Amino acid sequence: MLTKIKMKLEIPENDSFNVNKSSLLHGVIMDTISEDYAEAMHSSALKPYSQNICRERDGSWIWCISALTDEAAEKIISPVSELDEFLIKHNSMKIGISAKEIIRDSYDSLFERNYFGAELSKYVNFDIITPISFKVNGRYINMPDPQLIIANLIHRYDAFSEHTEIYDEKLMSELPERLCISSYDLRSTAFCLESVKLPAFKGRFTIRVSGGRNLISLVNMLADFAEFSGIGIKTALGMGAAAHIIQNRKEE
Repeated sequence: MLTKIKMKLEIPENDSFNVNKSSLLHGVIMDTISEDYAEAMHSSALKPYSQNICRERDGSWIWCISALTDEAAEKIISPVSELDEFLIKHNSMKIGISAKEIIRDSYDSLFERNYFGAELSKYVNFDIITPISFKVNGRYINMPDPQLIIANLIHRYDAFSEHTEIYDEKLMSELPERLCISSYDLRSTAFCLESVKLPAFKGRFTIRVSGGRNLISLVNMLADFAEFSGIGIKTALGMGAAAHIIQNRKEE
């Protein structure tokens, strides 16, 4: 099961709240959940959850936490959902929660609607909510690379889906030829973790899929999955939040 909680935050007036504060909210999560599970998450290389904060058009701040397994939903989202307010220890800021929304999906539903639903577009649109970056051979990659994006999502999907596995050597070898960025509206940025600035990018981009319906369905399914898992590095600390934007577009 995939579970997401969206919480509307009440921020003190005149406070300089921004996307980079999400790493501090990760500390709130660790303080709220059980010590045993927090320790397990600290030692886990691949986290079964993601979290981020974003600002809505009306100026309000939304905190999203997504769980990629039933256990993560029970151990993380359940205790956090009981909060009405919390304290950020870094600067003793008290933040209230004025509204909550729970969103649920499932791996089976992702598969069924993308493989057995209406015919999907070969143009797969991503809206980047919080900065995305990758780290390859010790270097940060702050441009969208379709092969990196899809490989990252396949790795996460296979790690937490109990019934299906996507990875296939033949498939992975074909990705560079089958995927390309067809359009983009991007800007470079940085995500701040304490005193470190990580190179990243924001904006929108579209992956064009050259292949049969199965590959088109796969990329669209992974774009849906990305709304829970995030993309790239540091998704547990607030990076890599993305939305799958479905648009009607005539295919070339």
